[in-house]
Amino acid sequence: MHKKFKLLFIGFLISFGAYSQHDSQAQTILFTAYKKYKTYQNIKINFVSITENKSTGLNQNLEGIAYVKGLHHVIELPDREIISDGHTIWTYMKASQQLFISNYDPSDGKITPDEIFREDFLSKGLRYTYIDQDSEESQGGLMPAVRAEDVIEFSPTQPNRNYLNFRLFIDRETHLINHWKVFMKNGSTIDYQLNITPDVEISHNFFKYTPHRFSGVKEVIDLRKPGTVSQN
Repeated sequence: MHKKFKLLFIGFLISFGAYSQHDSQAQTILFTAYKKYKTYQNIKINFVSITENKSTGLNQNLEGIAYVKGLHHVIELPDREIISDGHTIWTYMKASQQLFISNYDPSDGKITPDEIFREDFLSKGLRYTYIDQDSEESQGGLMPAVRAEDVIEFSPTQPNRNYLNFRLFIDRETHLINHWKVFMKNGSTIDYQLNITPDVEISHNFFKYTPHRFSGVKEVIDLRKPGTVSQN
């Protein structure tokens, strides 16, 4: 097994020590999920993110695919492709043919299809509790039919997050994440619906960035050094 992927959800273990005395049911569910995911070499995630804000009338859907292997991930979206080795992020914008390079920032508080599977995710300062399943909220996921789910609610311990809390919906039969719902401070909700395929046949080079990865790059913008712009 890939050494780094063995650490998948290791943040759960850190959080368990701090909060297990408050919610043993949530702890048991997350431990089961941890054991399940740590057996995989990698995972492929077909996802749809549904963003809604009733006060503004916002209703936006976005489909994509994420591949995760340890600290490495690749995200394919209609307008961009993102590669990260856990330290550096390369984002290629297809329309403008621009390549942005930035440092991975574990403190930015983002919750995305790749972020949820990083082994340091729950070490960022999150507390969790088990909540009763809400049938109205559980109609998510790319599964053929919604099955019984365990719902874990996470709340940040740090005030600088742009969200209030989020809920993880874990399939009771497969122990895989069906979807999760983020409640933003601006009143929006983002529901990430997932279909997870473990152990897909992908070479390790798939997760590496090379200068020839994207054809036709017209401009490279290195955000690691503000003000530095280089032409290809």
